[in-house]
Amino acid sequence: MGPQERVESRHFLFYVLKDDVSCQLEKAQVAEKVKAIVAMQNVKSAEDFTALDAADQMLTVRQRWCDVTFGQWCGTATFCFWAPMCFFMAAANVLPTCETPSYLGIERSHLDNFMKLYSFWTVLTAPVLTTIVVMSACSGKVCCYTWAKRVQYPVHVVSLLLMIWGFVIYGNTTDELCYDPDRPGQEHGINPRTLLLWYLLSQIVNYAIYPAMRSYKACKKCLHHEDEIV
Repeated sequence: MGPQERVESRHFLFYVLKDDVSCQLEKAQVAEKVKAIVAMQNVKSAEDFTALDAADQMLTVRQRWCDVTFGQWCGTATFCFWAPMCFFMAAANVLPTCETPSYLGIERSHLDNFMKLYSFWTVLTAPVLTTIVVMSACSGKVCCYTWAKRVQYPVHVVSLLLMIWGFVIYGNTTDELCYDPDRPGQEHGINPRTLLLWYLLSQIVNYAIYPAMRSYKACKKCLHHEDEIV
């Protein structure tokens, strides 16, 4: 075999191996899509999704990334826009004489600044966490996806601490020094302390409903399992 024939043989072998690798990659991509479709068909509830392993969850999220992300942001903008709007209107009514309580060495907090911060925190945490989870799933790394899911736990702790701090601020302020309904030039007659109290109570209801629903579903599942055994 001459030098020219050897070169042609190597080129032929290279293209054969290249086609074989491309074929294997295409098969892997098709298998991944089929697996994702099967996983999506099996997911009919939140319990079904959590029952999947991390890899199958990532495949499901990647297939639905557009619906999940834009649905979360559009839903938040459509149904929750009123919270920051009302809180900013109420914060504008806070008088300069309003008390600035401090507790356990925490820096003194102004009622108006806390209302602005708390309204944004409660509204934006869900879509931001969802976006982080979707981006980590699209990265294809299980460790990133697992880390992104665990971020929600410290976020919930911060939300609980902010709610407690909101009650501290409410309990250490008064309507006499923080709100004057007859003040001239006031555009919106919203009492900031009243709005903050009702919003905090609604957050307590939200925190109570979720574990109650989880407990109800767990008990219902256990009873159904016992009936099947009998």
